[in-house]
Amino acid sequence: MRKGKVSFLWDVGSGVGRVEYPDLTIDDSYWYRIEASRTGRNGTISVRALDGPKASIVPSTYHSASPPGYTILDVDANAMLFVGGLTGKLKKADAVRVITFTGCMGETYFDSKPIGLWNFREKEGDCKGCTVSPQVEDSEGTIQFDGEGYALVSRPIRWYPNISTVMFKFRTFSSSALLMYLATRDLKDFMSVELTDGHIKVSYDLGSGMASVVSIQNHNDGKWKSFTLSRIQKQANISIVDIDTNQEENIATSSPGNNFGLDLKADDKIYFGGLPTLRNLRPEVNLKKYSGCLKDIEISRTPYNILSSPDYVGVTKGCSLENVYTVSFPKPGFVELSPVPIDVGTEINLSFSTKNESGIILLGSGGTPAPPRRKRRQTGQAYYAIFLNKGRLEVHLSTGTRTMRKIVIKPEPSLLHDGREHSVHVERTRG
Repeated sequence: MRKGKVSFLWDVGSGVGRVEYPDLTIDDSYWYRIEASRTGRNGTISVRALDGPKASIVPSTYHSASPPGYTILDVDANAMLFVGGLTGKLKKADAVRVITFTGCMGETYFDSKPIGLWNFREKEGDCKGCTVSPQVEDSEGTIQFDGEGYALVSRPIRWYPNISTVMFKFRTFSSSALLMYLATRDLKDFMSVELTDGHIKVSYDLGSGMASVVSIQNHNDGKWKSFTLSRIQKQANISIVDIDTNQEENIATSSPGNNFGLDLKADDKIYFGGLPTLRNLRPEVNLKKYSGCLKDIEISRTPYNILSSPDYVGVTKGCSLENVYTVSFPKPGFVELSPVPIDVGTEINLSFSTKNESGIILLGSGGTPAPPRRKRRQTGQAYYAIFLNKGRLEVHLSTGTRTMRKIVIKPEPSLLHDGREHSVHVERTRG
């Protein structure tokens, strides 16, 4: 902290990365929560007020990158973690200008593991207890589905067949999943809310034909969204609001036929996040279970606390959606991502560990080759690949218009399928 502003600094071997949080000054005796993270060369910082006049401000996240070259923070079991200041015996990095802190600290975590500030190895100066820090707002009513479960609730006592109101807030990275489903026992009347390719899809049938509508925008970006469905007889209006930006999307639909009511009986059930194995089911319904968070659930103005319902599986309190940086393949499989061209200047950084001597680590393919300066016969598909071949690392690059270029790394003394973690840095330079 300098002049009340919080900065995050790091150096992984090729120069200092620095990102400051410009929106708040924290030297006003109120409590603040600071979150800083680093992945490779990329660092982010976010600061939010926990009390005081700025507590209602939604925090932003600021990004920066350290100079190219290295990506790994090399620390071992002998590394020391200092909180609140530095000892004068230590040679500090030149970029660190401030080595003391006066104030209170609490609720400290490093890589999601709590750091007990009283469980120190040694200390200098006058350190003593302080008031307990306020907690981040209570997650009461906020729940997280693990992608393998569902929750069942009863129909609201107040149920008006000609009018439906469904409200909830959701936050997810899932592209396809069932959010809510209800149906009569004979399946003539039903309603569902689901994600399809990241879009919200609402479907319902009042007994004389199905209505269905899909949002234009994607809503699976990991931010909180507010969903509201309001149906009066055959006509339904749906609103999806991004809570951070207040950006709203409105869609509407109307069911065909002469029926006006959704005739759910008192003992009919409503499902959130997925379905158990049901014999009777509308064939249109998405069976993929939801991975993400829900809160503030209301149906017909009746609020629901899912964790108080009699039947739920794979649901926990709170919401901790994080970007996934590690994937494992206990059996053959793959993760497919959006394409990334490997133009001149592109860097790829990744780590891997395996005991299999051969296998694909990364493959980018399917791109259309750039037109050559001179007319040249295309020799094959453009692709790039990083893979293990008998314990050696190979990197291939083909533009589709010339001979494939190959690099083979033959490690000494042991091969790379030793179960240890290895880091790969690939950079495409001119030629």
